[in-house]
Amino acid sequence: MLEGCELSAEYIWNLILFDFREEYGLLVLLAGMIISFILSFAVGANDSANSWGTSVGAGTVSLGWAYVLGSIMEVVGCTLLSGDVIKKVVNGIVNIDAYRSNKLEIIGNWTEAYEGLHPENVDYLLEEKLLGIGCISVMLGSGIWQLIASTFSWPVSGTHCIIFGLLGFTFTAKGSDGIKDPKELTMIIVFLFVSIIVTMFATGIFYYPLYKYCIRSDSAFTKTNKTVYSVLTGLAIGIPVTFIVLQTHKAYDILSAYTQETSYAAFLISIGIGLITAVIVAILAFFFFFKYLENSSTSFALNFDVRFWLKEERKNSMDKTDIEMNDHLAPAVCDSIKKGSTESSDTTRVFRPLQVVSAMTSALVHGGNDVANCIGPFVVVWYIYLNGVMVEDKAKAPIGISLWGGVGIALGLVLFGKRVIMTMGTGISEMTSSRGFCVEWMASLVVLLFTVIGYPLSTTHCKVGGLIGAGLVQGLVETGSLKKALKYVNFRVLSGVVLSWVLTIPFAFGLSSLMYIILKAVLIS
Repeated sequence: MLEGCELSAEYIWNLILFDFREEYGLLVLLAGMIISFILSFAVGANDSANSWGTSVGAGTVSLGWAYVLGSIMEVVGCTLLSGDVIKKVVNGIVNIDAYRSNKLEIIGNWTEAYEGLHPENVDYLLEEKLLGIGCISVMLGSGIWQLIASTFSWPVSGTHCIIFGLLGFTFTAKGSDGIKDPKELTMIIVFLFVSIIVTMFATGIFYYPLYKYCIRSDSAFTKTNKTVYSVLTGLAIGIPVTFIVLQTHKAYDILSAYTQETSYAAFLISIGIGLITAVIVAILAFFFFFKYLENSSTSFALNFDVRFWLKEERKNSMDKTDIEMNDHLAPAVCDSIKKGSTESSDTTRVFRPLQVVSAMTSALVHGGNDVANCIGPFVVVWYIYLNGVMVEDKAKAPIGISLWGGVGIALGLVLFGKRVIMTMGTGISEMTSSRGFCVEWMASLVVLLFTVIGYPLSTTHCKVGGLIGAGLVQGLVETGSLKKALKYVNFRVLSGVVLSWVLTIPFAFGLSSLMYIILKAVLIS
């Protein structure tokens, strides 16, 4: 039918792309869509639960409210703030150039085959096929490991899983040539673990004066304490506002359009917006909010329970199970709680609303940054299906894919997040509202700081580091001895968490590599 016709390069490429989609691309795209949702579910069950562990552990938020607010903030973060997904997940680990075919060479080979000068059974776009299979393998391996970890109540890192999963697939496929920059990869891995120490010290330095001079004081509503707490309230709102303006590309582009003379002007304006917001909120908090709290006779708490359809007897039975699980996870913590809380009722009234804000901020940050853990590999598959040759290694995720990942994260949090919430909430150290706020807030700040620098961190690692730092500070202030302060951290539970991090390296690497070998054998002859 085409004999005697001179075919254009564009027409030939469309024919090649059509065959690629029919024989391979559509199958991998559908598989990626399903598996990315499963991975999103796994991340929601494990990683997202970290945002609400301290709030639930302190009694500020019930599991029901954690599910509702967490789902909303994760979806908002995934949909609006995800940004350069492929750049964040793949760039710096996988050498995309090693999986990029030469478009002109492919067209030339097809033309030779068409003219009878070349065998017809040529496997076009082979490198892109390998990359697509690799991304599927990474999502499968990471999802399986995170679901296993969630079953054992281990708060593993989604970032951790994806990084070593990508490393496992690309090393198996291409050896050292599949790694983009070994030095950059080493720095990424180092910062994953350094973040624990950084957050531990940052939380300790921040929590020490706050706990010693404000939280332990006779009244939370002295003029000095109200000033300190008002500043904290302003910053708790102002910093997320700055982050939203910086990360929402549309808003940042609008600012950049009016400030083309200076490259840093839009950045400075974004910080200025956050600072103005913080000042306004701090003033309102000092003159109105804390006056209301001072006159209030009850503590703020969100007590809605999603199990409202159950009979009271069944609810009591489930609550009893929760207590038994906590006793199993953290006997040392339960003993310390029985000795009495070190936080006054006034302080609890101050920090409970702040803790809800910090938890929502943490969930928003997680949704905006860690969405790459779930949909980053799927976005690669999408662009391969769309373009054939992977021409964009910094492509942004379509909003539909971001929303798809957000819904999966939300369902994972609701249906399977309870165990990790309990481990993070009461398993590592005793939790109060003030400590929960400090841990969540400082962990979010560390994640944001290193994100600006350009290194992806694990929110799980940062939260655990913050919990350790806050626990040691409380012990040091109360006992005056660093040795006795160690008793304020449950190292039995912590050792299990660290073990899960160590196991993540070989399991994520190995599962991804194994899945790649199997899928390659099945899909590519």
